[in-house]
Amino acid sequence: MSLLELEKVQKIRIREDGVRLNVLQGISMALPAGSVTVMVGPSGCGKTTLLRLINRLEEPNGGRILLDGREIALLPPLQLRKKVALVPQKNLHV
Repeated sequence: MSLLELEKVQKIRIREDGVRLNVLQGISMALPAGSVTVMVGPSGCGKTTLLRLINRLEEPNGGRILLDGREIALLPPLQLRKKVALVPQKNLHV
């Protein structure tokens, strides 16, 4: 069983001018236990939003996120955060 699974996860934001932004559209993946996963992509593609959803700093508008087969929405945030680490982006200047 995968440690962390995302099933058709969606995140929508509404801008101040009323425009609807589909930040994440149907993201599905399975991350095996004991693995390290790195997300790489251009600015604004949803990397930080996805990390915030996994750590329940935000809630998805659709889909499910599971940890060891349990929906993370049912876990107390502190219990979840003891098992899943959030590592923010760090810009390196070379």
